[in-house]
Amino acid sequence: MMPGMLSLMAALLITVLSDGDEPPPSAGDWLDEARGVAAELSARFPRSAEVLVAIAGVEQRSGSLLAALDRFQEALRLDPKLTEARESLGDILSALGKLSEAAEEYRAALLAGGDRLDRARWARKRGHALLVSGRLAEAEAALREAAAADPQDAATRSDLARALIALGRPREALGALDEAQRFGERDPSIEYSRAQVHFSLGDAAAGQEALARYRAARERPIDGKEFRARRDRDREGLDRRSAALAHLDAARIYRRSGSRDDARRHLEAALRWDRGFSTARYLLAQLAAEMGDLDRATAEYETLITAAADPGALKKAAAALYERRVRALLGEPAAARGRVPEILGWARRAVELDPSGSAHEAAAWASLAAGDRSSALTHLREAVRLDPSNVETLRRLRTIEKAREER
Repeated sequence: MMPGMLSLMAALLITVLSDGDEPPPSAGDWLDEARGVAAELSARFPRSAEVLVAIAGVEQRSGSLLAALDRFQEALRLDPKLTEARESLGDILSALGKLSEAAEEYRAALLAGGDRLDRARWARKRGHALLVSGRLAEAEAALREAAAADPQDAATRSDLARALIALGRPREALGALDEAQRFGERDPSIEYSRAQVHFSLGDAAAGQEALARYRAARERPIDGKEFRARRDRDREGLDRRSAALAHLDAARIYRRSGSRDDARRHLEAALRWDRGFSTARYLLAQLAAEMGDLDRATAEYETLITAAADPGALKKAAAALYERRVRALLGEPAAARGRVPEILGWARRAVELDPSGSAHEAAAWASLAAGDRSSALTHLREAVRLDPSNVETLRRLRTIEKAREER
């Protein structure tokens, strides 16, 4: 990366990290914080199904399952198509051991619609509830529906294998177990299921080997001090995320109502509680861009890119914002005066993030503003190569080339 890019990245990261200079709130205060958010929403949006779902979520995360159950049911009376409430109601019923009722809630969510991954999750949860309650044929059907919607979900394949074992179809179960492990299933119980299959097929040696792997995984010694430290870290992380989720719910409700300032306030609060909460940071980046705060938006995207395992879409979004910043300032010569090196840095970062035709165009105009015709020509030629149908860019390229020849 060029030195200018390193300076730009450092400045952007400082912009984001400066929001966290103050110590984060105490994780132990999360429930008071979340209930305060719930009270604010109730006062601002009385008799709102979305607000009832948000309040129910606070109760559910606090362990008050019956209170949450009542709130979710009240929300569904106001709006029966709220799939988030359906799913959460199913989760609570499952936790309470009411598996047949839970399966019906997941079924209702499926009937209401949703995207592919949502439907895969609801079908998997329905299949699991049916499996545990002994409704094996229905469980198989639901789990196959989930597998079709999300073919690489390991938990779905693992549950499908258990259903097939119980239905007396060990060879099919073995295939499902192989797929579960290929897709990343690490639960030791999968080896127990594999042992059952091998014994059913008469392969005692393979069954004993699978049982040995299962026992070895279950009997692995645990360092008590390390376990307690990890448990405490996990508990604090869950508490922080619970407070952040309350703020995220509020931000979404405010954003849908058109109250951008309130939405932003809650997203920033979510990140104070949980700085690693990528969903809140992504929504804040989008919202800041909508509000015209391109400095904050690009800074948030840069932070997301740094942490993401697959940042492709984030890079495109960030590149588009850098292009927008370049074009906006170059369109106002008075504002651009004295900032050309900064503008050039934005343009180069856009090309680095997403070397598309439009990014190269922005870099060309920034290069011209910096008096670098050679770089401008390079970027315009690349823009034309990537998009030969762009007549305007081709015309500008030929104009610059002709002016250069005449010099």
